[in-house]
Amino acid sequence: MGPDGQNITEHISEKYGSTPEQSQKNREAIRARGAEVGFAFRTDGNSRIYNTFDAHRLLHWAGQEGVQLPLKEALFKAY
Repeated sequence: MGPDGQNITEHISEKYGSTPEQSQKNREAIRARGAEVGFAFRTDGNSRIYNTFDAHRLLHWAGQEGVQLPLKEALFKAY
């Protein structure tokens, strides 16, 4: 995946072979589950997904240094 990410519907279709309708239905189910615990997902068919491999490597290192949680919160805030 390039640095600009990829349209989420396109990505899910390529990765799992799902139709745009299936992808939409799954996003709706995820939003409903989130709402049950007070979390609002703000995604739609135009949302983008990004490669998070480097972020996870950084979080792993931060965990070894005892600062994983503050880094994770900073990454979420920046995103």
